[in-house]
Amino acid sequence: MNTIAVPATETTGRAATGTDRADWVKPHPQLAMVGIALGASVFVGIAAAVGSFAGVAALAVIVTGLIVLYRPILGAFVLVAVVPAASGLRRGFPAPGLRLSEVLIASLSVVILLLAGKRRAVPWRTFDWLALAYVFATAGIGTFDVLHRGAQFTATDVRTMAGPLQYLLLYRAALTALSSEESCRLALRLIFLASVPVSLLAIAQRLGVPGIKSVITNITGKDWSGDWSYRHLPRATGPFPHWQMLGGYLFVVMLLGVGLLLEGSGRVLRKRTLVVVLGLAAVALIQTVTITPMIGVVVGALLLGFWLQQLRRLLTGLAVAGLVLGLAFGPTLHKRYVLQSGGATAALHTGNPYVPQTLAYRYSVWRDQYLPGLSGRWVSGYGPDLPPDVTWTATESMYITLLLRGGLLLLAVYGGLMWALGAAARRATYEEEDPDRRAAARVLLALVIILVPMHFVMPYFVDTGLPQLLWVLAGVALAGSYARGRATAETRAARPEPLAPALSS
Repeated sequence: MNTIAVPATETTGRAATGTDRADWVKPHPQLAMVGIALGASVFVGIAAAVGSFAGVAALAVIVTGLIVLYRPILGAFVLVAVVPAASGLRRGFPAPGLRLSEVLIASLSVVILLLAGKRRAVPWRTFDWLALAYVFATAGIGTFDVLHRGAQFTATDVRTMAGPLQYLLLYRAALTALSSEESCRLALRLIFLASVPVSLLAIAQRLGVPGIKSVITNITGKDWSGDWSYRHLPRATGPFPHWQMLGGYLFVVMLLGVGLLLEGSGRVLRKRTLVVVLGLAAVALIQTVTITPMIGVVVGALLLGFWLQQLRRLLTGLAVAGLVLGLAFGPTLHKRYVLQSGGATAALHTGNPYVPQTLAYRYSVWRDQYLPGLSGRWVSGYGPDLPPDVTWTATESMYITLLLRGGLLLLAVYGGLMWALGAAARRATYEEEDPDRRAAARVLLALVIILVPMHFVMPYFVDTGLPQLLWVLAGVALAGSYARGRATAETRAARPEPLAPALSS
């Protein structure tokens, strides 16, 4: 009987799919026992300090962690499905001072990275090193600023300076575990499925469904009913403490859905199902009444259509969707327009009556509070906290936030980070054979471009909702490229060295 030799590249490719358990380090039974003991003690402490409900949530996290010890890839799916959608839940649930998303990232990501065997470990490339540099720059420059001013560190300062570390862990965990086409599709499917309850909760909030308001206030820790602006224009927040956070999250979900409709294989979700998911997200996004992410979705969709030479098809779809949504939610959008039209307020702040009120107020806050606070501190910034003369505590801009936290130094590191992410995503759109991962990479590239102007009016990258989803998408979109590079390196390493030519006598 003839036998078929299996090339080294084929076996390596199978090993990179994530289905071969030999790719992962087997945990020692004693490790599981230690985990159980530590988890039980943490559970008792949390249950006593916070309450029974938080204790049950902590127990669920512990059980999930123990399961991930034996099937690490399941941890990656939990991170993808839960972390972005739950990133807005209040601090103190389930662990004091922490969010659920932070607890999951700190536990599951570390387990995934520690159990990654040699054949599963991914190399560090330019974007990865710049992401690490961004982590160290945020912490290091912030520490220098606080010490230089002779100030005291607060818990909020520490969380601010350590914040980028969770994004790096989340990205590396997704990059390590989701290397196969099957795992990529499942991860993308989970992103869309997780967005459905988020959208429904936001829609129910705006419809005034009994009990929803108290639920949202309890899980987010924020009640907007007494706010002056909210009374004039109620806005959906969903499981996030602010409508801008919900808008940023839905912006990424919708753009990813458009990308898969234009370029995907159709195996992530059926087209009709995906359209329904995007319809719910669109309705929920309108209920936030946040113009910036709405414009971002339209511009991003047009950009994808232009790149894929499907602009005419896309314009038709946007026109139909815009007509339906405009007829259904015209009064809400018109009220937003009336409240935000420039007029006397804009002229007072900028001298231009045609500037929208929200931009005019941002300009006045930057001019009168934040820029004076940065005087003499442009190189390294002020620190993780705010200058004492600042009364409007929201910077309303990613670039102002970076200048405060690390000055021009941190802004330069961030610029290099986003440039490297865009370059990696662009390269993946040419090299990736899987249409779903290629679509994710193209959406990632569009996000990098569109966030440049969006970040002038909102610090989405350091907020909740959008950044968690952005880093997850980066891991999913780039994992195939890293897996191929690893497989190629293993093949070259396994190839026998050529024999040296015999010396002539």
